[in-house]
Amino acid sequence: MLRYAHQQDSNSKEIDKALEAVPGLTIEKLGNFKIDRLVGYRGKNYLFEYKTPEGLKKNGQPKKGDLKDSQIKFIQTWTGQVNIVRDARDALFILGVIK
Repeated sequence: MLRYAHQQDSNSKEIDKALEAVPGLTIEKLGNFKIDRLVGYRGKNYLFEYKTPEGLKKNGQPKKGDLKDSQIKFIQTWTGQVNIVRDARDALFILGVIK
């Protein structure tokens, strides 16, 4: 079970729960790092940045699913892959668990 210390996207728990149900998958919360999760599955590593889906919050205000400047800079300079994940289906699709 992951702990949550800083502000998280509203979909984090849903995505983590779906990932934790996948046999053989490991997931690590990266704390105050620019990217949310490091995921290991079938011998590969994945960097996941969670963002809220487009649409409206429960109070009717627009959701803030945008990347911060520090995240954009990291993604632009990182020579590996970074995945933007907006829901559990995105995460499972990226990993090849679902099609």
